[in-house]
Amino acid sequence: MSNNLRRITSWNLLNGRSLIDGKADASTLKKGIDDLLGEFSPDIIGIQEVDFDQVRSGQIHQAEKIAEWMGAREFRYHPTVLGTPGDIWSAHDGESAGASYGIALISKIPVRNWHIKGLKKAPFGIPLAVPTPRGMRMQYVPDEPRVAIAAELEDGTIVSVTHLSFVPGFNVRQLRNITRWLNSLGSRVILLGDFNLPWGLAAKLSGLNSLTSASSYPSWDPKVQFDYILASKGIEGREFKHKQGSISDHRPISAVIG
Repeated sequence: MSNNLRRITSWNLLNGRSLIDGKADASTLKKGIDDLLGEFSPDIIGIQEVDFDQVRSGQIHQAEKIAEWMGAREFRYHPTVLGTPGDIWSAHDGESAGASYGIALISKIPVRNWHIKGLKKAPFGIPLAVPTPRGMRMQYVPDEPRVAIAAELEDGTIVSVTHLSFVPGFNVRQLRNITRWLNSLGSRVILLGDFNLPWGLAAKLSGLNSLTSASSYPSWDPKVQFDYILASKGIEGREFKHKQGSISDHRPISAVIG
């Protein structure tokens, strides 16, 4: 393992939305990231539900801003959806620009190569509890396209981030697809993200070891483990447990490698 890679984090940002007033502008996001950096300061962070040029979050490039605040030169953002999730959106076609939403991987460590893996989405959605001004209500939600980003570090270690489907079964298929892909890229692999799989299932189904076990959702009273940092055999880590922050319905999860 690269001597530089010591601290790693995964966080579903919920587009940097405040838990107090629902705002998601640049100052709200920076407050949430400053809280994280004050606690842990990762060398690599994988983020999900991250916005690009969205009105709802101040029309900023959230991944670029986070990289700047971290002091990281390397990052990749990949959109999965054009438009605004929950409103009007379409699948990213690989070419169109404009407001979008997706995942990103940010690294202070030099990256030798970047890799992208597109994943098939479920052909249907499921009813989910969604927040409204009158409280939580059940609503049919169609599945969204999914993707994985992988960074090949200078020592050959592969670090990857993804956000898997919420449709049971399809997230398992996506996880196994990603695991096969990562194993084709290298023998030392770290996979992190929101897998929408509870009870430690991601580790059992991927064949990778879990470096974290903390429940991360909902952030104000965590009951479920949806977020993981998984690693291939020989990579050891010690979990760091975060306090509740000011943004997102997920808490970040982190590990100290080695």
